[in-house]
Amino acid sequence: MTDDHALARDLAVQAGEQLLGLRAQGGDPDMLRKAGDRLSHEFLAAALAGRRPDDVVLSEEAADNPARLGARRVWIVDPLDGTREFGEPGRTDWAVHVALWEDGDLTAGTVGLPAQGEVLSTLGPPARCDIGPVIAGAMPHRAGSATSDGAAGADRGDDEPGVSHGRLRIVEQATRLRSEYFRPS
Repeated sequence: MTDDHALARDLAVQAGEQLLGLRAQGGDPDMLRKAGDRLSHEFLAAALAGRRPDDVVLSEEAADNPARLGARRVWIVDPLDGTREFGEPGRTDWAVHVALWEDGDLTAGTVGLPAQGEVLSTLGPPARCDIGPVIAGAMPHRAGSATSDGAAGADRGDDEPGVSHGRLRIVEQATRLRSEYFRPS
């Protein structure tokens, strides 16, 4: 579907906004971690079931669904990557991952970094969203960095190396998850 890139981005952004709201309430770090995992997973699973009812969802926070083995389209999600960091005040190095595996290939993906106000997406060139810039660039390695060379918020176009590197990073993350769950039988 042509809007799978946008859906992956939008869902990661919305899940991130919910996680930021939960985190702002504070509380016991262990309870916050558990609540964050549950909140983001339940949101993503329900949203994908509603928007793509014929697709299968493989979530790090849910029991494995064997239907994924014969499915043409599988959404691979990590609703809260960096659960430990999410529960630690001031930490920004946690994320929401949403990717689509379709007909044997990863075709769309997003890594949302809500606490950093960044979204790395296969949607295309940089654009704006509710929580800040959408950057199709390298995965940040430290808070406030949008690229591995430290050029935060750099304006990159489709022909710039940062775009393909960012997309590659998203695919690498989804490939790691796929390799854990999609082993040949």
